[in-house]
Amino acid sequence: AERLRKQEEAEALRPKEREVLVRLYEKTGGENWNRQGGWLQDGIDQCRWEGVTCTEYGLVAEITLSRNNMVGRLFDLADSLTYLHHIDMQANQLEASLPSDFRLNHSNLRYIDLSKNKLTGNLSDKSSIHESLVYLDLSTNDIMGRFEPKFDLMKLCPPPPPCPVNVTALNLTSWPEDLIHCNETLANLTASGIGSNATT
Repeated sequence: AERLRKQEEAEALRPKEREVLVRLYEKTGGENWNRQGGWLQDGIDQCRWEGVTCTEYGLVAEITLSRNNMVGRLFDLADSLTYLHHIDMQANQLEASLPSDFRLNHSNLRYIDLSKNKLTGNLSDKSSIHESLVYLDLSTNDIMGRFEPKFDLMKLCPPPPPCPVNVTALNLTSWPEDLIHCNETLANLTASGIGSNATT
């Protein structure tokens, strides 16, 4: 009965998910992507589009389109793709203001790599990042953030190192003391010239 319920749910969601992927293609210059195998082609299921991985029921679970010449404004994918847990779009030319255009507090998200893009925004609010997230890389963007000591990032960066959270592009003026365990990230912060306040 549970399997049948999930199959029925997937059948209802899949047309909408295809529309979201089509929108992503169109909004980020898909015709000029480096890799676009299968995208928008008639008769090819969206789960076979290059860079898209689906659940066993055919719902989008992962989007991996790093270094793919994506140019344009990114929108909140996880708001429409309810089973999406992995996003890797590093090293493109994507624009968005976080968290207004693209939220990081969806409970289904586990892995986000949007490093080396053209993102802006401010992530000072504790609620802007969900505790379920286990990997976050926003480095080499123009994102600001003042994380108060109460901001519990231990689930993002549990000891011992290496730390999975790469926030070297954030202007951190305060840093949770627990993160002194994350030697790799603190070293990166120091190397980028913003580490003087990392452990104070």
